[in-house]
Amino acid sequence: SLAPRARLARTRAEATVARSLSEPATRRIDADKSQRALATTYRLAQAAHVLRLDAQEEGEHPPMPELTPLAGDIDSLLAAVDTTLTTVPEDRPPPPPLPELRAGFTAFAEGCTRGGENASLLPELDEIVDAANGLAELMGLDPLGAGEPAPG
Repeated sequence: SLAPRARLARTRAEATVARSLSEPATRRIDADKSQRALATTYRLAQAAHVLRLDAQEEGEHPPMPELTPLAGDIDSLLAAVDTTLTTVPEDRPPPPPLPELRAGFTAFAEGCTRGGENASLLPELDEIVDAANGLAELMGLDPLGAGEPAPG
């Protein structure tokens, strides 16, 4: 049910950027930053969509508690990005320390390598971690471990 809302939000964001770029230079948003933000959010949405489609195709899955820490860290980082985007700088609280998504991904990936299960999730999770860290950096936040390469 979130997919149509995500598509609508993306369409609105693209229209807002296009509208802003047609304004006089003094009133325009940063074209490069806005285009990079749109591309990064598109990467996030695509990877999440692939995970959802894979889960639907494969049917019922047992819970994956080993994924809970990484999922929570992704949520925390994206919440900090949301706060940065939706509050004026004067009213914005200082960002909390951001989670180390790459470390969480690496821990999950190592568990998959040892156990062999859930390894099919790794390409999309890696993309989500990379895109989320990139979006945080783009918004002026400093995600820890963002520059570390993916394992393997």
